Amino acid sequence: MIAAAVLETLRDVGLHLDLTPERTIKVKPATLLNDELRTLIRSHKDELAKLLEAEIDAHERGLDFWKKQTRWRERSTAYYLHHFGCADCIAAGRGAGYGERCADGAALWVNYQESAKT
Repeated sequence: MIAAAVLETLRDVGLHLDLTPERTIKVKPATLLNDELRTLIRSHKDELAKLLEAEIDAHERGLDFWKKQTRWRERSTAYYLHHFGCADCIAAGRGAGYGERCADGAALWVNYQESAKT
């Protein structure tokens, strides 16, 4: 499902999408938008609207809990698959005196930690 991947990409860059009653998509913060992202949104507008509508419905029915859990698990898996193959990330996991994660591991770790908060 390409629209789901588009929606996740937009959220990963820090955008929040809302569906208005007129079925238009509002994007915040607008300062993060560039021409490429605008084109991506326009080319998938109808599919994104359907996904946002489904999310609203799921939230109203209390079914969005599992979506959050799935996202957390996906990011956890991505981080740990990297972690156990990277000496820098393994060392960093032992504590502050052992160094820092590599650039890839640090980015995966931040994503993992952010998803655990929601």
